[in-house]
Amino acid sequence: MDKRIIMEDLCECLICNKRLHYISNTHLKTHNMTMKEYMDRFPDSPTRSELFNHKMNEQNKIKGKKISKYRKGKTYKELFGEERAKEIRKNVSEAHKGEKNYFYGKHLSEETKKKISLKNKGRKLKHPRSLEYRRKISESNRNRIISEETRKKLSETLKRKYASGEIISSMLGKHHSEETKKKLSYSLKHSKKRQTVMESKEYREKMSKSLSGKNNPMYGKYGGEHPAFGNKHTEKTKEIISRINKGKHLSLETKKKLSERMKQEYSSGKRISPFIKYTNEHKEEIRKRMRDNNPMKNKEIIQKVRKTIADGGLLSLENNGRWLGGKSFEPYGLAFNKKIKEVIKERDKQCMMCNTNLIILKELKRRVHIHHIDYIKINNFKENFVTLCVNCHMITNSNRNHWKTFFQSMLKERYGYQYTADQKIILDFTKEVEQ
Repeated sequence: MDKRIIMEDLCECLICNKRLHYISNTHLKTHNMTMKEYMDRFPDSPTRSELFNHKMNEQNKIKGKKISKYRKGKTYKELFGEERAKEIRKNVSEAHKGEKNYFYGKHLSEETKKKISLKNKGRKLKHPRSLEYRRKISESNRNRIISEETRKKLSETLKRKYASGEIISSMLGKHHSEETKKKLSYSLKHSKKRQTVMESKEYREKMSKSLSGKNNPMYGKYGGEHPAFGNKHTEKTKEIISRINKGKHLSLETKKKLSERMKQEYSSGKRISPFIKYTNEHKEEIRKRMRDNNPMKNKEIIQKVRKTIADGGLLSLENNGRWLGGKSFEPYGLAFNKKIKEVIKERDKQCMMCNTNLIILKELKRRVHIHHIDYIKINNFKENFVTLCVNCHMITNSNRNHWKTFFQSMLKERYGYQYTADQKIILDFTKEVEQ
């Protein structure tokens, strides 16, 4: 019978000739054997090396008591003191580090992983970790820096497992409650660490580089290619964006960058300016499109619009935001005729808002109106008239008090007309009134 060779600090397994500190049940499982079967087969062979036995004997000689009873429920620090405990931990760590570790270079099989996972699911710790222990773990991990290589490996592993279905997200098909969302939002907004990180130049530069150019997922996507094409923000989202951007001002550096980028895109043809001069062919194409697709030529649409107005639709009468009690239906006075209109046009000789000459307005085929300053149609006095082009006349339909003050102060300065503080006309009957 072969006898086991005992070396200085290792012993040899007589089945696989592997050198170990001691032969354990875990090792014998690889040979499909138990410790009893091994001892029956090799009765004269010890299962531990001399050095290992020597170390165990030294530990068992503490104060003449048995180690099992003495050590039960106690730490190295309690047993040997702080300095000795540190030394023991260091020795144990070095003894099992790298290639010395019996599990070095090995990996658990998928079957074993599943068994461990099933066994530990829903399992509670017998001795819950104290707050002090948790605090120590937190402090040790706080300033821990993970290398880029390790991060990439972790990222790739998780992506692969999520894609294959090995890992299923715990939040799959679930949603956070409104209360949880508020708590998360509050913790992120008031996190000092997060604010300091995000405000740092290093973080901004890193984010800028990671999302610039071709690294940006939206790079080179315009129009229908863009995933957000055709989508519209809700009113709530618009309010939030407006509130966030209020009071913000772009720096000169950012403005320059935006300007250069827009110039580049316009020059390359990626963007087309809305103010570009159309060619005659393009104009003709637009006219043709408008003629063919003009909704007002469709009789059905016209009937629907007329019916909506007749039935008191959303934009008719008092439902309209500019409804003023039906003033537009009131008749003009008899004095508001062609003669007085020509007198006022001759007096002003231009649109009193945009200062465009009447001759130019005629060339532009833009209509000229005579506007009642106080919006009362029967007050047909020259002090209450002003010449406006059709475009400017439309603007005066809103903010009426402002335009009353504006035109009255203009006529007072230019022609010497008089008005009261409450915007009423002061007529001068000493002079001949032009009718």
